[in-house]
Amino acid sequence: MIVFGGAGRNLSPPPDTSRRACWELQGEWGNFLGIPIAARWFVTAAHVGGQLGDIFVLAGQRYAAIAHEKIPGTDIALWRVDRDFTRWATLCEGDEQGRELFIAGRGTARADEIPGKGWRWGPIDHRLSWGSNRVEGILKSKPYGALLLATFDKNAGPDEATLSDGDSGGGVFLKGREGKWRLAGLNHDINPGDDGVDRFYSTTGRKDELFRAALYDGRGLFLGSPDALKSVAGDRPCPTVMAAQRLSTYRAEITRILAHPDSAYPDHPPLLQTRWGQRGSVALAGAVGVTVVALLRQKRR
Repeated sequence: MIVFGGAGRNLSPPPDTSRRACWELQGEWGNFLGIPIAARWFVTAAHVGGQLGDIFVLAGQRYAAIAHEKIPGTDIALWRVDRDFTRWATLCEGDEQGRELFIAGRGTARADEIPGKGWRWGPIDHRLSWGSNRVEGILKSKPYGALLLATFDKNAGPDEATLSDGDSGGGVFLKGREGKWRLAGLNHDINPGDDGVDRFYSTTGRKDELFRAALYDGRGLFLGSPDALKSVAGDRPCPTVMAAQRLSTYRAEITRILAHPDSAYPDHPPLLQTRWGQRGSVALAGAVGVTVVALLRQKRR
């Protein structure tokens, strides 16, 4: 998680009680995060991997994964554990546009500054950190369904945040009209589009000089896949766009899984403990599509 101000990271808990409660619901799932959403269920990004028998750690307590469900056509994975959580998040029901976000992840620090543009990603160290943002739009992608979008804006305050490698699966909480925080999404990707192909920045337009970055203005650089880099231009700043898997779209599917009787699942971890899958080693980095371009153009008006 990279933020605009200070040293580029918020490693201490948020100062206010309401956001600290969101911070305290971020549990460790391997090198990534997950969020409890029912007495025996937590949710995370499917692409970070995991196996039955792996351990989810929340507030110093260890819970073994005993069952797994996935929402088709999304990056949403639900894991059932062997005993009850003491508390869990409430899911957002919608109405996300323009709402304030609290975001947490276990990714990278800021690295080298690109003057007037932002910062490259630093080395991944899996340290829990947090930041803020605001929902700027909703994208329906082909591989992952509905995504919440938020831009990394220069004048939005020191806690303005965007994603980096390793932040996947972290909980994105949304502050509703009544002031309560609810779980609205899961950290998924950056610069998302509808084709599911990774995208990179380049200073020269050559595919042998690619990098990832948290930018508040990408103009003057190139952006795209290694074989299809395009120059970034415009009258106003073109910031990095983060995406979170939207949960309200799939609330009915999630609710049905949570309603399954206890008898439908084992009551203890498998005897043979398994190791983490290889896909959990890196976070996704997304594709730049027509929808994101349209979002940036809208912000420039």
